[in-house]
Parts: sequence; structure tokens; C-alpha cells
Amino acid sequence: MEKSFGTAESPADGLWKTRTSVGLLVIIYVAFMLRVIRLDFQPLWWDEGWTLYFATADVPTMIARTAIDIHPPFYYLILHLWTLVAGSSAISVRLFSALVGIVSVPLIFVVGRRLFGVRVGIMAALAMALAPLQIYYSQEARMYALATLLVLASVYLCLTLLQREEKGGASWIHWVLYLLVTALAMYTQYYAAFIPAAQTIFLLVWHWRHRAFLVKWLGVQAVLLLVYLPWLVYAGSKLVAYVSTKLVKEGDVPVGFFTYFQQHLLAFSVGHLSQDRAFLSWIAVVFVAVIVLGAVGYLRNRPQTDFTVRQGITFGLMYLLIPLSLGYLVNLRYPFTSPGIQRLFLFSAPAFHLLVALGLTWMWHRVHVVWPVCLLLVVASTPLLADFYTYERYVGEDYRPLIETVQAHAMPDDVVVAIHPWQIGYFHAYYDGQLPHLYLTPKEAIDVTREQWAADPAVMAGDLDGLLDGHRFLWLPAHQALGRILESDVEGYLSQKHYPVLSQWFTASTRLSCYTGAQQLDVSGQGMKFGDEISLLGQRMTSGPVEAAWGTVLLDLRWRMDGELTGRHQISLRLVDDEGQVWASEDREPVGGLRPFHAEPVGSEILDQHGLLVPAGTPPGPYQLRLGVYRLGDGQWLNVLDQNGRPQGVQANLGTIDVRAPSMPPPVEGLFVEHGRRAEFGSLIRLLGYSVAGESFRPGDTLQTALFWQALAELNEDYHVSLQLRDSGGRERAALDGPLSRSDYPTSAWGEGQLVRGFQSLLLPANLTDGEYHLFLSLWHLADGQPLPLRRWGVNWGDAYALGTIQVHSRSHRVEPPAAVRHPMSLQVGDAVQFLGYDLDPSAVSGGGTLRLTLYWQALSEMDTSYTVFNHLIDDEDQIWGQKDGIPGNGSLPTSSWIAGEYVIDEYEIPVLEDTPPGEYLIETGMYDLATMTRLTVFDAEGRETGDRILLRASPLLVGP
Repeated sequence: MEKSFGTAESPADGLWKTRTSVGLLVIIYVAFMLRVIRLDFQPLWWDEGWTLYFATADVPTMIARTAIDIHPPFYYLILHLWTLVAGSSAISVRLFSALVGIVSVPLIFVVGRRLFGVRVGIMAALAMALAPLQIYYSQEARMYALATLLVLASVYLCLTLLQREEKGGASWIHWVLYLLVTALAMYTQYYAAFIPAAQTIFLLVWHWRHRAFLVKWLGVQAVLLLVYLPWLVYAGSKLVAYVSTKLVKEGDVPVGFFTYFQQHLLAFSVGHLSQDRAFLSWIAVVFVAVIVLGAVGYLRNRPQTDFTVRQGITFGLMYLLIPLSLGYLVNLRYPFTSPGIQRLFLFSAPAFHLLVALGLTWMWHRVHVVWPVCLLLVVASTPLLADFYTYERYVGEDYRPLIETVQAHAMPDDVVVAIHPWQIGYFHAYYDGQLPHLYLTPKEAIDVTREQWAADPAVMAGDLDGLLDGHRFLWLPAHQALGRILESDVEGYLSQKHYPVLSQWFTASTRLSCYTGAQQLDVSGQGMKFGDEISLLGQRMTSGPVEAAWGTVLLDLRWRMDGELTGRHQISLRLVDDEGQVWASEDREPVGGLRPFHAEPVGSEILDQHGLLVPAGTPPGPYQLRLGVYRLGDGQWLNVLDQNGRPQGVQANLGTIDVRAPSMPPPVEGLFVEHGRRAEFGSLIRLLGYSVAGESFRPGDTLQTALFWQALAELNEDYHVSLQLRDSGGRERAALDGPLSRSDYPTSAWGEGQLVRGFQSLLLPANLTDGEYHLFLSLWHLADGQPLPLRRWGVNWGDAYALGTIQVHSRSHRVEPPAAVRHPMSLQVGDAVQFLGYDLDPSAVSGGGTLRLTLYWQALSEMDTSYTVFNHLIDDEDQIWGQKDGIPGNGSLPTSSWIAGEYVIDEYEIPVLEDTPPGEYLIETGMYDLATMTRLTVFDAEGRETGDRILLRASPLLVGP
């Protein structure tokens, strides 16, 4: 360039230089903040997972893998070196892109200064610092920010070569630097090759008379081609084959000319807007108008002999449009139209920012002050950036909770089977600590979406068996989209041949499954029936002790279908202590859902294998393994029947499991604490948090609270916990005291560092009113009753810790007796309930019909237990032909919420079995404690015991054919 109009117009004194330097530093700081804030807000997406899959491999493997990818290897190589120093976490790999994006801001300043002058350089730096698309890809672990930086450096060196040639010739160092930087850009992104093409076209148009310079230039371009040739020879055929296959699979069609350029210029202006804020696209008109205004304004107000401005504008337009035009031609042959595909030309976006800066500088000249111009750019960018920072782009693809679950349960000798390479990358990014073995399913050499296992199931079976032979657990993160290439086959085989341990959905398209291999099961059990429809013919389970956090209870079940089931039914496994507290549970359909009960024909048998994880924090001791079957639609359980067909509850005890303390300390994450807290009591015991079953509560509910503890030292004494419920005025409304965990596992048995989980059940009094209530917790010595002080920063802070709050919604209580009871009776049930009578409709019914029963109760006093009401249709041999058990009021009127003197009207619908023989039947009713399955005793008006049921003899029921 002969001269720069910007330099001519800008004062050259020290004050101007100082202002320029300060302004540039402020802009760089703004760029830094905009690129590092909320760096981990968005989860990694597939392409970023691919990045880590490549970058974490050794260099030869990385080069081989990238040869069949749509990007060359330089970015992955640099990121590989970066991860060796900074690690491979999501923040770390994104930080590299952020730093690269920040460096691009001062670089566009020097490019703008060289093209048009200092003022344009400053405005270009500000425009790039605020550009949503630049910030977007400065927060993504992909090569686009690096390609943009290298292309900017190539542009700057091109301008430097041209300027120095006109002043007497450029040194060989500048030529070598240009060659190196441009080659690296091309080794970062294939489309970067369009930049030297654009530069060459510009020089041929504007400097065709400078033949000596053009000869050197074309010679360097030839060398550049030679430098790139080895990669083209190595990867060219593989790349073409891969892209051709990808086109066939994705079925993209070329984009029209105007649509293509509109999409790219829109992205350069406003970035990738969310659908909710797509209306902000009109802001692109502002940027285009500024470009037109500046170009026309400068060209009209410059002397015709001053062609420097025209040359600069032409260079900017060629920098912008020639790569896009060449990309359009490629699009006609190899179209890719995935969302955000404009990122492939992010390296041309600086030309757009330079032209915007030219227009802003023209406005600056017109108003003579800079702040209104800067304000215009800030105002235009603010809503765009607000959309970028607040919109959650990958809600359905967030693998962070899934990997946290694996980390909580997995050991280093486990194996994770990934079907997609990006899943490998996710584990490198999010797994904290020593990774388990990562195994990628075998792919075809060129088409990595074609699975060798899918082509040969025998190979798949052998490989899976081998993996489970050599590893404790096999984890399968199954992506339930993209046609489910292999997921169903793998899950089906593992569910039938091995033991499903865990199956958990995280999003609509993401499920995590875990399996363990076959082991010798020693303890066998007898068969039993669940209702009249299912028989358990036999079962075997784990015999030896099981470690908390790391151990699994294995179970073989053999089912037979004796009748047809209506609706889907699930198997329920529960690990229960002698007080009825559930410590581990798993609900699933037989064979991992592959053979649901309701779909099996009568007479068929099902071999069903299960694994039940024993969670971290489970205290050592004996536990019962209970089995039940219930209907998914309404939660109705099938009765466990004895040999005479009599109900024996809804869960069968399969045997005793001996749980041991873990041999290796599990991570705190293995506790899955819902509400994390950190409170230290006497520097001996740390509260890690709590979980509450439910969000809002009613009077009479039991507040089931799980508390999570960690022993900070060897505990030689026993401590108890006190849990208090206080109202807004600080008055205690309910309280309990007891051991921190199981009563047979006192704190004196805890080892240093041990994680322990405990359950506390606090009954909410029936007289609570609406409002917010506060939970407070304290620990005290069992020996002397002295509280343990809360320790923080080495200072005692009292002894009561504010745990959290709950919301209570009270209900109205009926204190007037019912107007009429069709069949009055007077019986007392237990110590606190009076039975007043019942209504029954109809008095005759056919098999398969429904009875409507209304029971009338009165509370004699408040109760600490929520009792279950049973209603059975029985024959003269007490065989049940219809049943409906439940909490009064369809669950809304638990007995623990009744106040003294309250009347309760309790309605039920009792389904009658279809095969009920014609004849006369009675209904028996009463109450029982579900935790112990113990019925309440019934007393007559004189206080004599009459048994544990009420027979509704006043209305015998006729069942017809």
C-alpha cells in the first residue's frame, strides 16, 4: 500500500498514541471477559467430544484418525500438547479457544490499522471483541477460533509483504513467516486454503504491474502447495471417501445462492440465535447498513487519485466474499447444511468486522466524538450476547450427570463401552480422577458410523463376554437417537446373558446402563406366587458379604406366566433393614424390559437376572432382600400368596444379605446428596447434606430425611442426632432424637473418613397450619447429653445447624358427623379410631364389575402412624375375589393427619375378579401398619376384642354370572 488514509487523519502525537493504547487494552480486557465468563455453562456437544477423542490420542493415532475426518490435524496436535499441561477438562480445552480468540482482537487491530488506519483498527478490535459469532467459537473446543487467528496472521503478513515490497523489498523472514502461518492455517481447516487464493486474486487485480513481486508471490504459493501436498496424498482419498459416505447418510442438498450468502452474512452479524430470539435477526440490517454507509461515504468523499481506500475496501470484500464463493461452489458438489455450518467460514468473518469498522469510523468522523459510535455497537450487540449467554443449547445432550453417576459407582478396573467416539471425548472432559477403561466399539476403516458388531453378532457377543470377564462392571452410555445404530443389540445381549445392575434415563435420548458378569450364586430359594397370574418357580442369589458402594447383590429369577396381566408390571427389589427402612432399590421389567410380563403368553417361562447396587454410605449389617411386583399405571401390587392362596403381603423376603464396610473409600459424589451442606460438629463429624422425599408436605405426613455424614476422625464415643421443626416464630413444632444411622451401627464403630447415610422420619403434627417451617439439626453425646459445638474457622458457632426449610399445606378438618350412614356400626379400631358404618353400592355385581364402598371413621385421638385400610371381597372360606387397599381419602387423608374428634368419609372402588364364581360374598375391612403388615385389633361397643377385621354382614353381596 502506498499510504494509509487512517494514519494521515490520525494525530501522531504522544497523547493520541496513549489514548489508542489505553483504548486497545480496554477492548482486549472486554474481549477477555466476554470469552471466559460462563465458559462451562453449556455442556460439550458432539463435535467437542470428537475434539477430545482426537486430542487425547497419541500423535500417530491422532493423525490416522483425522485423515478420515473433515478437518486436518494441526489444531488437535496443539490441543494435545495443551492438555498435557492444562489437562483435558471441558473448561481447559475451551480456555484454549478463548485465549486464541482474545489474541485475535489485537491482531485485527493491526490488520485494520495497516489497511485503513488507527481508528479503523480500534473499531475493528471493538467489533470483533463484541461479535457474538466470535465469542461463540471462542467458547467451543473446536478449531475455528485457531483458524481465524492464523488466517488473520496470514492476512497481516500478506499486507506487510506488499507494503515492504513497495518500500524496497521484504526480507526472507517475512516470506517464511507468511508461508509458515498460512500452511498452519491450511493444516487447521481445509477451507483456509481459500485465503491464499483470495490474496492471489487481489494481487493479480491490483498489482499486476509489479511483476517481480508477483513472481515471488506465485513461487511462495507453489512452495505452500508442496508443503501441503504430503497431507493431501496421505488423507485425500480417505477424506473424499468419508465425505461421500457422509453425504449419502445425511442426504443434504445444495443451498441456493442467495440463501447461502444470506445465512453466512446473518451469522457474521448476529451469531447463532436461538429460536426464541430469532426476531433479533433484524439487527443484521444495522451492520450491513453501516458497511454500505462507510464504503459509499469514503469513496464519495475521497479524491479520485486516492485509490488507497478503494484498494482497502476491495481487499476486505475479497477477503470476505472469495472464500464464501469458493465454499458455495464446493456446496454444489458436497453440500453440508447442518445447523451452524457457517462456522466453517469463521475465518472470513474478520473481513466483515473490518468493513463494519470502516463504516463506524466514517460515522466517527461525522460526529467528531467516538462514544456515540461505540454506544451504537454496544447497543446492537447486547441483546445478541444476552441470548448467547442465557440460552441452553444442548439440554437434551448433557452428559455431565451421566458421567457423575459413573464416577460415583465405577472403579478403575471397570470398562465403559462407547458406541460413538464423541462419548470417549466426554469422559476425558468430565471424569474426575482415574478413568475406567474406555472401549470404542469396532468400526469400519473409512465409514466410522458402520459397526462391525452390527454386521457380525457373534463377534459382538464374544467381545462383550471378554470385556465382562476382565472387568467388574461394564458401563454403556446409550444414545437413543441417530437410529440407535447398535445400542439395542448390545443392551439386548447383555440383559439376557449377564446381570443388569443399573438402567437410568438422563434425557429423552440418553440412558446409562451397567452390567456385571455371571458369578456363582449359592443361596437358593423356594417358589411362590404373585397373584394368580405369575409364579416364581425358583431363585438364586448372592451368598457372601457385599461391600457398600462397590458391591452388588446378584439374583436369578425364573418366572412362569399363569394368567394374563392387564397393563405393564415391574419387578421391585428392595434392600431393607429390620426396621423396614429401604436402603437400596431397583425397579425394572424382566430381562431389562425385553420380556415384559404383560406381553408373555400364558405358560411361558422367563429366566430373569438382576443386580442390585448397594449404595455408598449404607452401614454394615444384615439386610433383607425383598421382591414384589406392581402395575405401572396405578402402582397396584400383586399379593404374595401362600400355598393355600392366602395373601401374605405384597413383598416376599428372599433372604438375608450381609453388607460390609467398603475396602476402598468411595467418592463423596457416590452419596448423591440432593441438598449439599457442610457443617462440622466438634471437628469429629461432618454433615455433607441431606435429601428429602418430596417438595411440599401436609400435616400428618412423615418427613423422610436422609442425612449424609463423614467421620473426620476415629470416633470412640456414641453420638445422637436431634432434628427439630420450627415455625417462623422459632417455636418447636416437632422433634426427634436418635442414632445418626442404624441403631446397631453407632458412631463409635465409624472409621476415619468413612461415609455414612442415615434416615430420620419426622412426623408432621396434624395441627400444623399453612406456611414455611425450618429444620434444625444438632448432635450430642449419648453418655452425658452435651451437644457437640458447630466448628467454623476454628471457632464454635453454637450447636444448632439450620438445615433447610419445607413448605406445609394444611387441610380442613370435618368436625360435624355425617348426615346419614346407610349401615351404621359402632366398633373401635386400635386405640384411636372409631368405625361408624358404611355405604355399599350396588348390592349385586357380576364378575369383572366394580363395587363402590364408603367407610365412615372418627378419630378418637391423634395418631403417629399412617395406617392403610384394607377392603376384601371374600367367600365363606375367606378367599379373596376382589381387593382395594389404600390410604384414606385416596391418599389425601392419612390417619396421621386426623385430629381428635374429626370425621372422615372414605370412598373406595373395589374391582371384582372376572372369574369370581356366582354366589354370596362379604366384605371385610380394617386397618394395618404397612411397615410391619400388622393389623389393628377391633373392639366391640363393650370393649371386647373381636379380631383384626370388620365384617360388613348387614349387606351380603351377590355375584352373578
